[in-house]
Amino acid sequence: MKKKIICGILAAVLVFSGVYFGLPKAFMEKTTYKSEVPEEIEGSSIDITGSEKEVASSNDTSLYFDASSLKFRVVNKKAGTEWCSYMKGTDSGTENALLILNYLGEDNNVYEYNSDTNCAQLDTYEVYAIENGVKISMDLNEGDSNRFYEFLPKKMSIERYENTFVQGLSDALEAGTVTEDEYKRYSTTLSLVYKKSIVEECYAVTYTGNPPASATKQMIAIAQAVGYSHEDLEADAEEFGFTVSETEIAEFTLNMYITLEDGDLVVRVPSSEMITLNDYYQIQNIEVLPNLGAATAAQQEKGYLFVPDGAGALMAFNTFKSGVSDYIRAMYENDYYKDYYYMSDYGQELMMPVYGMIYGDIGSEKQSYLGIIETGAETSYIHGLLASTGADGASNNKVYSSFDTIQYMNSKVYGPYSDNSASYLVATDFMNIDYTIRFKFFGKQDSYYDMAKAYQQYLVDNGQLNEEYTLENDLQLDVIGALDITDHFIGIPYSKTISMTTYEELLTIMEDLQNSGIGASIAYEGVFNNGMNNSLSNGLKLVSANGKKSKLNKVKDYAAENGFDLSFAIAPSRIYSGTSSLLYRTSIHALKDYSNVPATIYRYDVTSGKLKAFSNSNATYYETLSPSYLEGIVKKICKDADSYESLYVADLGGLFYADYDNADMIDAYSGASAIKASLQTLSEEHELVLSDPFMKNLAYADRVTDISRKSSDYSTFAYTVPFRQLVLNGKVEYTSENINMSTEDSAYFILQAAELGTIPQFTITYEKEDKLKNSDYAYLYSVNYDNLKDEIKAVYDECASIYSQLGNGIIADHELLADGVFKTTYDNGTEVIVNYNLYDVELDNGKTIQAESYEINGQGKE
Repeated sequence: MKKKIICGILAAVLVFSGVYFGLPKAFMEKTTYKSEVPEEIEGSSIDITGSEKEVASSNDTSLYFDASSLKFRVVNKKAGTEWCSYMKGTDSGTENALLILNYLGEDNNVYEYNSDTNCAQLDTYEVYAIENGVKISMDLNEGDSNRFYEFLPKKMSIERYENTFVQGLSDALEAGTVTEDEYKRYSTTLSLVYKKSIVEECYAVTYTGNPPASATKQMIAIAQAVGYSHEDLEADAEEFGFTVSETEIAEFTLNMYITLEDGDLVVRVPSSEMITLNDYYQIQNIEVLPNLGAATAAQQEKGYLFVPDGAGALMAFNTFKSGVSDYIRAMYENDYYKDYYYMSDYGQELMMPVYGMIYGDIGSEKQSYLGIIETGAETSYIHGLLASTGADGASNNKVYSSFDTIQYMNSKVYGPYSDNSASYLVATDFMNIDYTIRFKFFGKQDSYYDMAKAYQQYLVDNGQLNEEYTLENDLQLDVIGALDITDHFIGIPYSKTISMTTYEELLTIMEDLQNSGIGASIAYEGVFNNGMNNSLSNGLKLVSANGKKSKLNKVKDYAAENGFDLSFAIAPSRIYSGTSSLLYRTSIHALKDYSNVPATIYRYDVTSGKLKAFSNSNATYYETLSPSYLEGIVKKICKDADSYESLYVADLGGLFYADYDNADMIDAYSGASAIKASLQTLSEEHELVLSDPFMKNLAYADRVTDISRKSSDYSTFAYTVPFRQLVLNGKVEYTSENINMSTEDSAYFILQAAELGTIPQFTITYEKEDKLKNSDYAYLYSVNYDNLKDEIKAVYDECASIYSQLGNGIIADHELLADGVFKTTYDNGTEVIVNYNLYDVELDNGKTIQAESYEINGQGKE
């Protein structure tokens, strides 16, 4: 009997274990993403001994290529512009290079080759003519070795010296393998490098370190001439007790394609065509065209680098600051999992895969270019370097991009906040990337505005931005519904779900807005799957704390009847703490960081800059679903979302997505494919509102929110310009950041409405904020609708007055008049000048613009 009971218990345990561990894998649909490998383009060989030739011509633009030096120029004779791939007036290998290859060794160090020193100067390349340009097949290597002790011994026996070297040279002379002149030089060098030792029976090197380079080169030639082998070297080392110096030699081959397409320069560097000839090393990062347009202070007195930081920023030529690092930022925050343990040092991220350069001052531009990263942005970086007018070593103004073929990190053994620096290297697999940059060129008087409009048209032409546009200009209101807070019962803490805005309360707010004449688009957050503390999105389940479904239906009906665009928030990738179930396992389903642990995302503690987990053990966090499972979850959401016309996607639009699980790594390109597929699925049946999305995701959005007008204000930035807003203008409705959640006052956001047609945004709740005191939602400290409705009304009315004068809101021109002062011309002829500064500004024409004010066709408004 006892045995039967034990067996029964064991059987039950086995069944439970099977369910516990098997159900999550069975339930979660897993998707695998594979990158397509482009076919290698063949071409006809070009004589590399010739001079520069025109290899392509398109739209008044010509590409001139010098196959003997791997240099090119792009010339537009009509506009009188020229852009060179190299620095003029320099013999520096790096400053003549088409690319710089950074490679990672098994010793965990990163090394560098460049295509001039390590390829062009060694003649280890081939050039082929292809349609509209050239293909360069490069072999990057170190050339002839000059490491003396890899070829020759520190000591050798008298017999070795006399028979192998002295007699060997005589034999080589007699055989004709060395000339009389070489024999004399080699014999002299041999006698200078090696002397008979006075303390032991041998010949030894006379230098304490390496012999001079010229002597080393000749001695290596001698060793080859007399047949002194590596086996001989090892034998001498064993006899005299020295170590043979051995260095792993790095060598790589790759292809670079340079073509003209409709007047644009298009450069491709496909990683699928890269070969590492020594597995000790791996290609880690490629810097592409690092010298295109590069100029010294003497060559260009005035000019700007454009970088896509936040809204966009300009860096003035020749303003290098000692002690300030060169500007190097990751596109799409692709370095997030390297440093997410700390608050970012930057206020804004790079959301647009573009960069550029302008020769000349603002308002008197001579020429410019815009680089668009067509493919490969998911692991790319933007580099901005400035020259100096002083003697501090900063010689060039240049801007360019690079891309990682392998992402890596030195992960701390004892955790990210440990004082112990012990670490180990974690690296991804080599990624398949067809890195492609398109360069658009501009002539005189073409400004950042023209660059933005060219990029906008590029996005439209490629289906990444909507061509149709309907101007509505309603306010954006983010309404907070259900969330979890910590409450106490007889001193024992427990999690409690409350609603900050129930369905009935939302209806009350909408009725008040309607009575006040305020039109609004409303994003209702905290509706599904445990509310703001989102659980696994296995379909859509309403949170009971917000009320009965019948009340929700009344809200939806009222919105439809009275012109409110109502969207419901989802966050498919986020699973908040405390929501683990039989269907979701952190160890199986959660995205892992470089340390192979689930990435737990907390809010930051402002005082320490660390994740709140380390100052508050009860802090709320969320885990991110691994990309493999996202598309399956989204399909389940769509099955339950038929009755919701519009969805507010809070997470996917601007999410960098990769999984560094040691057992099943998913790179950033597969992660991007998962997001693309999921947004495509959602957009087929629903209107989508996306929060602060990357440019590549705009095609799926009917409205975008939380668009910042700021840059990171890096120390070397001269101006912040609204490049991102100019790209969005007239193609998709977009909102500002939340007014009441900002450190700026409402005037700052009204200026954006006047300057750019930006829609203001507020976050509101029906309930008072005191319910959130001492909770993880204490940051919602000024959101009560009753307290905000007068400000909302005032902002809405003033913006409505502004919009009535802007016509359809299409911007025809945008100018920087002074720091923080801009002039916008709309296509109906309306002119607006705004001053963002907290002080009055006198313009060059003598006109004074008041602090934080705007003028429309000369009529001021403070």
